Amino acid sequence: MKIKITKLLIAFFFMFTACQEEIVEVTLPNNAIALSANSTLTNLIEATALMDGSGDNIIDNASCIKVKLPVTVLVNGQEIIVNSESDFNVIEQIFDEFEDDNDELEIVFPITVITMSYDEIIVNSEDDLEDLIDDCEDENELDEDIECIDFKYPISFSVYDGSFQVIDVITVRNDNQMYNFIDRVEEEEVFASFNYPITMILADATEIEVNSNQELENAIENADGTCDEDDDNDYDDDDFTKDRLDTYLKTCTLVVYGIKRNDQDYTTQYKNYAVSFRADSVVVIQDTNGNIETGTWQTRDSNKGTLLNMEFPTLDVFNLEWIVHALSEDKIRLYQTNDNKILLQENCNVVI
Repeated sequence: MKIKITKLLIAFFFMFTACQEEIVEVTLPNNAIALSANSTLTNLIEATALMDGSGDNIIDNASCIKVKLPVTVLVNGQEIIVNSESDFNVIEQIFDEFEDDNDELEIVFPITVITMSYDEIIVNSEDDLEDLIDDCEDENELDEDIECIDFKYPISFSVYDGSFQVIDVITVRNDNQMYNFIDRVEEEEVFASFNYPITMILADATEIEVNSNQELENAIENADGTCDEDDDNDYDDDDFTKDRLDTYLKTCTLVVYGIKRNDQDYTTQYKNYAVSFRADSVVVIQDTNGNIETGTWQTRDSNKGTLLNMEFPTLDVFNLEWIVHALSEDKIRLYQTNDNKILLQENCNVVI
């Protein structure tokens, strides 16, 4: 009897072992849990974690690279050592000191730049820098990075072995670490999943909690393109609403203080022209001799910011869809690529 029991137990043992081996073989990565190489989700995560180089465009005019600080620059002939991003304001103040001068910034080489993938490159000359800039998209063009949503760190991942058993927990604390980790996932060097829930931060500082891969994918896709990514070369421009701009334009007459079109300065010709924005999309310009021309205007929000379009029958120098750069109590700055600029100053005493 004992022998029979032993044989039965041995048989059961081998049956159980065979079942265990079968379970290990079928427990493969589940895309609903684990991150898959070259999937929509990993591509979105990588794009969200890319380095955004637009913050220092006042120095390099390129949103796909960032100059590593400190760096020395000459701003309209003044030497400035830029130790932190707060020093960008010093550059802006020098640029804004005079309205009718030509602002120039020269970089003292060599410098180190950081790419979107966080690689560091030593740049020894202006020509070498221009080669890197040429690889970037133009101002406010669509680029690779997603800027309207961010990860709230720290975030942890479970790392699995081939049997889908947790062998490690990795914590990432910034976009650089996130990008590098997801790059390893893309290269199939690691097999991992998020430890949900995680928190995402929208452009308006709203926080949302996501609890699965699908929720994360939806959150990033829904946020992409919903904000002004500020990928222009106009530092510290004022991102405001269409309604605020409409109200401002119709409050008082605005007087032309400076104007450039396609790098040509027309300030002498058009200075002190009075511009009156009225209801029903009507805009009136009066020259210094009292002559009046009537045109149309409209505003709209876009991924470039708030835009103002003006159209006149003969005053072509004003005819453009302008990006509103800055709006203060008494001044409004308009600009567009190719060195197009208008500075208007409020004067409620002028009536057209």
